[in-house]
Amino acid sequence: MVEKITLNAAQKQAVMHNTGPVLVVAGAGTGKTAVISLRIAHLIQKRNIPQENILALTFTEKAAAEMQDRVDRLLPFGVVDSDILTFHGLGDKILREFGFELGLPSDFVVMSNFQQSIVMQEIISNLSLQYYKTLSNPYSFVTALLQFISRLKDENISAEDFEKFVLSQKTELTRLDKKEFLRIKELSEIYISYNDECLRRGMIDYGDQIVKVILLLEQFPSIISLLQKKYEYILVDEYQDTNFAQSYLLKLLSKEHHNIMVVGDDDQSIYRFRGAAISNILGFTRDYPEAKQIVLTHNYRSSQKVLDSAYTLINNNNPYRLEFENNIDKKLIGKKISSEVSTQTYETMAEEMKAIAEWVHEKKEKHSLQYSDFAVLLRKNNQASIVAQAFLKQDIPFMVSESQNLFEQAEIKVLLHFIYVLSDPTNSAALYGLLVSDLYKISLHQIAELSAQANKKHIPLEEYLRSINDLPDIFTIVLSTLDDFRGASNSEGAGQLLYRYIESSGYLSKLVQEAESDSLAVTKLQNISQFFGIIKDFELASEYNTVYSLWQYLQQIKSSDTNIVSQTSPLDQDAVRVMTIHKAKGLEFTAVCMIDLIEQTFPSKNMSDKIRTPEGLL
Repeated sequence: MVEKITLNAAQKQAVMHNTGPVLVVAGAGTGKTAVISLRIAHLIQKRNIPQENILALTFTEKAAAEMQDRVDRLLPFGVVDSDILTFHGLGDKILREFGFELGLPSDFVVMSNFQQSIVMQEIISNLSLQYYKTLSNPYSFVTALLQFISRLKDENISAEDFEKFVLSQKTELTRLDKKEFLRIKELSEIYISYNDECLRRGMIDYGDQIVKVILLLEQFPSIISLLQKKYEYILVDEYQDTNFAQSYLLKLLSKEHHNIMVVGDDDQSIYRFRGAAISNILGFTRDYPEAKQIVLTHNYRSSQKVLDSAYTLINNNNPYRLEFENNIDKKLIGKKISSEVSTQTYETMAEEMKAIAEWVHEKKEKHSLQYSDFAVLLRKNNQASIVAQAFLKQDIPFMVSESQNLFEQAEIKVLLHFIYVLSDPTNSAALYGLLVSDLYKISLHQIAELSAQANKKHIPLEEYLRSINDLPDIFTIVLSTLDDFRGASNSEGAGQLLYRYIESSGYLSKLVQEAESDSLAVTKLQNISQFFGIIKDFELASEYNTVYSLWQYLQQIKSSDTNIVSQTSPLDQDAVRVMTIHKAKGLEFTAVCMIDLIEQTFPSKNMSDKIRTPEGLL
């Protein structure tokens, strides 16, 4: 059944726009996704544009899937196959077809963050570095170096471009600041080595999915001509979040037809720390002087009181906003519903947290709300524990959507302890952790006594356990298990070996059974699945696939500044959502509270990059 949607005048103007570039300034809740979806349907049905000649781009797989679903519901059955993709999805599609021209295999692998860390660690090991390889912790700059390279790729600065820049600075910096020249020269060597190693392994990173496509289009006129003809109409969602390289790619693809519609709002740009360039949306009408402007101001989500409060705050931002630059009125018109907007001041954080808990109880009772209708928004993840403590005291169910270190989760520590003690029998701490874990549940007191005896004899815990004649059965089982798996560790792949361990031990089946009624067990299974995904990444990126090699890499990750974040999916629970502002983008709640709105926290003090970008490069 074809879906019918009623449009207001500005939305209708955007949907039915004829040809040429157009900037749709869409404030929060103004129906921008509906506009893009309806325009695609309009182009196909009313303008007879073949669906394969339409390209729609957004930033997340979820957003792309939702848009595709909307378009499918708007069109008659059988009219499908539009290219509704993420930017990286588009890059991947183009590189799969034409990447061989750049020396890429057709089955190239897009590296995960963990795989990138593995490659960078090997590069650091092989290069003679002074600045970015400290004696105390050689891998402390792994994440920072990857972020630096990613930033350059966001700006469409290749390793060759950066090398040329470094050489251009040689004369002046050698005279004024020799150490600075040596520093940026080292960065250039790392960037080149990283790219070369990725190419040798048949791998690319996320940044390559954009910059390598740009390189392809610039070097091969026949390919750019083919793609320009193919994509006659281009639509872009969340344009304010594009970086320089993505914007430049759009210019290349739209150069022939100029039928590009970008939808966005400069006031919703919150991803500058990821490389998003607000200048793209502010400068769109300069890049396309003939561009038409359409402003969506009817908000279908919030009350006028909420919108007016937000507008007052936003007007204190940088004055060079679209309203000023393009002389437009972006003030939103809200739904005719009642709402409350209030600010409260407290002397201490404890008073503030107590008041928030009371606010949840009061509003829930007064308006017959569910706990899941509430959201508490944070600026930083580390603020979540304060809210959690307050809610625990008041018996308020909550769900924290914070970035948690995967390796710090109890179920992953079990696996890490096993890997560590399997690879290093002298690692008493790992054996201690394994024995007291949920897997064996040996009493902490018993292990502590045995560990104390081992320490007195100055021998590892495992060696001491093997010396005891009347060892309890559970210890004998553990030692026998370690012997069996060590024997297989040289011939069996790390992932297969570890999976066989959690299966044969009964740990996996226990969690699966508990997951039928316990949401915590579901979360544990999700984390274990993610951990095995990391092992798969390791096996693809590493030249050695043994548990000992995995142990070495995990040790390097542990000693570096790399943080592997747990990616568990939120469960459908009736609980207050506690999350950062960035995670809340695009979500809707009935009642929202923002905490700790004090200077240097909200907004936060700008944090400088660990690796400083050379002056004059950007």
